[in-house]
Amino acid sequence: MSVKTYQVSGFYLKNKAHQRFSTQVRGIKKEDVIEEVLSEVGGRFKVKRPMIKIEKLEEIKTEE
Repeated sequence: MSVKTYQVSGFYLKNKAHQRFSTQVRGIKKEDVIEEVLSEVGGRFKVKRPMIKIEKLEEIKTEE
């Protein structure tokens, strides 16, 4: 198992307005990355998990 880098983008709903976000997260599985993003965005912007929608989750190829 190796750690991969993922590009995650989506939006969250706060005060009846859509706010976009995009971030890079390192993780082993996609499920771990989704959990990390939900936790990070929810904590930083004070929104509940059902208000966060992930639109795109793709692995970034790194050359070693």
